[in-house]
Amino acid sequence: MLTAGHAFDADAHGYISKPESRAYLANKGINVNVGAVQFEPQSIEGPKGFPSASGPADGKIAGAGKYAAMDVQTDTRWQKVPLNSGPNVVEWTLTAPHQTASWDYYITKKGWDPNKPLASSDFELLKHINGANLTPEKVVKQQIDIPSDREGYYVILGVWNIADTTNAFYQVIDANISNGSTGTPEVDTKSPSEVTGLKMADRTSNSITLNWKEATDNQGVSKYTVYRNGVKVGETSTTSFKDVSLQADKSYNYSIVAQDFAGNKSKMSASFAASTLKETTTDHVAPEAPSNLHSMGKTNSSVSLMWGAVNHSLPVKYEVYRDGKKIITTSNTSFEDKGLAKGDYSYTISAVDSAGNKSSASNLLRVAIAGGEQVLPPVPVIEEKGTWSADKIYVENDTVNYNGKTYRAKWWTKGNNPETNSVWQVVDNGVQVWNAQKAFTSGDKVLYNGKIYQAKWWVQGQAPSLNGAWTLVTK
Repeated sequence: MLTAGHAFDADAHGYISKPESRAYLANKGINVNVGAVQFEPQSIEGPKGFPSASGPADGKIAGAGKYAAMDVQTDTRWQKVPLNSGPNVVEWTLTAPHQTASWDYYITKKGWDPNKPLASSDFELLKHINGANLTPEKVVKQQIDIPSDREGYYVILGVWNIADTTNAFYQVIDANISNGSTGTPEVDTKSPSEVTGLKMADRTSNSITLNWKEATDNQGVSKYTVYRNGVKVGETSTTSFKDVSLQADKSYNYSIVAQDFAGNKSKMSASFAASTLKETTTDHVAPEAPSNLHSMGKTNSSVSLMWGAVNHSLPVKYEVYRDGKKIITTSNTSFEDKGLAKGDYSYTISAVDSAGNKSSASNLLRVAIAGGEQVLPPVPVIEEKGTWSADKIYVENDTVNYNGKTYRAKWWTKGNNPETNSVWQVVDNGVQVWNAQKAFTSGDKVLYNGKIYQAKWWVQGQAPSLNGAWTLVTK
């Protein structure tokens, strides 16, 4: 049985962990009756483009059109996180980093109504950060400035726009803002503490991996600069750094400087000496194992795989294994395995460098494929629950009749139309009538122009005849 605070699956992406987002508080068991998002706060993914019409629709912003329970909006529904106006550090935890187009932060305007569904017109932009199409680290720290004219309950929206897909990840923070300002904001001139605990975590003949203790700062540390023999060699927002392309059997001196969001820098840490291993006549250093193997979607006969790139001193390729047997070698960090029959499959990825050195296997990913033409299930026996009412509260597994069809609630809901909202699932025969306003998830079946289609992944607004996100099941 799953419980709040469980370990996240690799098939995941990212959430705001500090200050705790609405979704993360649900994972911690503080926000309740939220449905599946309790176990996957990192998966609130929808079309990018907010606040334009291509992003989540009004009333579906917090759940990104995917988790309707997250869109309930009242003054008392959600636990508030105390924040002060002025600079605040936002920390994202990324369970499957992607190339990033941008990070955007919004806050509700003065005079917004906390008892109405969130609309794009309720928000104003706080900060835009260019992602430069780079893949971020697993922990991303950024600073936003909350206006001094906000006090009390406001909603902050964080949007992680992905560069290599058409989607974005959405996180809302329910903030109880205190304004202690008496005039011009105080300029931060306090430097972070000096970095301590610098040590070597790993080494090869051409690389050294360093770890250290986190520095402290009154506004938060934004990054660490790593120096080798007094020369800057890199930056990181985490407390770990891998220095590569080094000479074999040689000693290097390292030191670290912490920097906060105001640009204040700590004293340089005490120097730490570390040396590489001796070089052998042949390169026997294997690459690290690929990380975060996960599924980006599946159909009845295929699955799309993606994993994290491996940094290595030599060029690498990736071997894809299905049920322990290699099926392909690729230079990409993604692969679609097609033509699968019904059954359960397990996948791993190994990296192989140009010298033939092979990494250990990645995490194991298990995938269930439905396979073949789908046969519609028989109509289940359903206890009569009456006609749907917009004023009534329904909880998970409640059933209602609406326009001649029977629907079952996936989680807590009120006022969400069964025909247009994904909180409801048709249970007459498992096939729904396609609706451009409704979001469908992987495996959902719809009737469109007399044909039955199945969704490969989350989709909204795309006609099934356009194929992309849909597979034709029966003609």
